Amino acid sequence: MSGHRIARRALRNAPGAGRGLKAALHKGIGRIGGALALGLLLAGCASDNIAEDADLWDDLVAVVQTRLEPDPAAGTETRITRAMLAGVTDPLIRVTRLPDGPVATLVPAARGGPAAAPLITWRGRDPVTLTTRGGLLVATRGLGRDLMSSDLRGLAQALRAGGGRYARSHVVLVGNTDALTLSFDCTLRAEGAETITILERSVATTRFTEACAGPTGTFGNTYWRGAGDGTLWQSQQWAGPDFGHVRIERLIK
Repeated sequence: MSGHRIARRALRNAPGAGRGLKAALHKGIGRIGGALALGLLLAGCASDNIAEDADLWDDLVAVVQTRLEPDPAAGTETRITRAMLAGVTDPLIRVTRLPDGPVATLVPAARGGPAAAPLITWRGRDPVTLTTRGGLLVATRGLGRDLMSSDLRGLAQALRAGGGRYARSHVVLVGNTDALTLSFDCTLRAEGAETITILERSVATTRFTEACAGPTGTFGNTYWRGAGDGTLWQSQQWAGPDFGHVRIERLIK
């Protein structure tokens, strides 16, 4: 499998350290390296059953632990470059906990839905996952008070229409078994054309801002939608009342 060679080349070239997504995003101490290596290995596999090979997973983790252990004196992080992704064709995203939190690189663990608005569950080195539909964050798992599900049909329609008003709702985990539905009234506005840079590549987009308010509070999101096919190349999205916001960048479409 070509992904093995891609991952090993990345491991040889990567100077920094890696930790799992849960440590990176939930505890705020992660670094890119291990998640990058995992992403490159799995992105080289053409199957939709990307995360099911337990032996392959364990082997990669062992390689990451031995080759990407941090140098405490140097205090350096692994920086992904576009050259590292040469030959990778499967989707790849980079997630940052805002405002200035750590970074993790995720690959698809499961895919479904229509091509125009695919439902993708993303994961890194551990069982923590984010699920997006057409680039919009609809669920999380393993982050504590998770987003169990989200109804973002109004937002998706407003993005296609260039703006609008609508309702959105989220089911949030409370305790171990209970769930609470949070509802918001939202407004989406197009702020104009903006060219952004994602991993050394310029992308022409339209920037949208979203303002939401409900009985439990308020929040705002920002979306950078591709000028061509409407791909959400970058976004800053609310991930729940406890976790706050994440930045999601589409490294490989």
